[in-house]
Amino acid sequence: MGIILCRMCLQNKEGVDSHIIPASFYRSIKDGNKEPLEVHLLDEKKHKRRSYTGIYDATILCGDCERLFQDYDDYAQKLLLPNPNKAELISNQKGENKGYKLNNINYSYLKLFFISVLWRSSVSNREEFANVNVGNFFEEKLKKMIKNRDPGTLNDFSVVASRFNDYLGKRFLLNPHKARIDGLNYYIGYLGAGYKFYIKVDSRSQLGELVALTLRPNQPFYIPFFEDFSQSKELNLLKKIVINK
Repeated sequence: MGIILCRMCLQNKEGVDSHIIPASFYRSIKDGNKEPLEVHLLDEKKHKRRSYTGIYDATILCGDCERLFQDYDDYAQKLLLPNPNKAELISNQKGENKGYKLNNINYSYLKLFFISVLWRSSVSNREEFANVNVGNFFEEKLKKMIKNRDPGTLNDFSVVASRFNDYLGKRFLLNPHKARIDGLNYYIGYLGAGYKFYIKVDSRSQLGELVALTLRPNQPFYIPFFEDFSQSKELNLLKKIVINK
């Protein structure tokens, strides 16, 4: 792999293949398919990337620091894949399933999982994560939280998750990007298996509808279903990307 400057401990050490998104989420997309995974970039001028094992970066972490993420990655995998573990389905008056209610979650581990994905995306040199740059202040804050196993306050990197629950929606992956929601800065990312997440990267408090869905300690975590992927903004983006190839 070669000697790198580890972005976590800031020491010159042997680099390791570090998945930005845990490999288990990529495997959930492939579902036994031997064809390489296609990761579509939101920039219509750039080509999609193909990978058999997911996207990893050997230039950001040493082996010791890579292990800091293991507990969080393992917990998220066991909780969310292939479907949320021990989740309660939420239905409307018509009996249509509208989302999951997750009870008795490990708030610290789940939040640290999401913010660790954000930090890895921000420090990565991979083109797929070029749209993620939270800046030095927030990168250092994220790194400190990860090293100290500290999920922070409710206002620190507030997390909301949702899911495409149809077959097509579970089998695509787009690169993460920045967005403005209710006047605040967020990063939107995709884990695979239909999961889409929002993380606030802004010192101001959350506003609007996302407040009620925010991951919080000692409370159930709600993961609403999106509309079918065939009706989503993501499909329109993919169509534009394909047309421009």
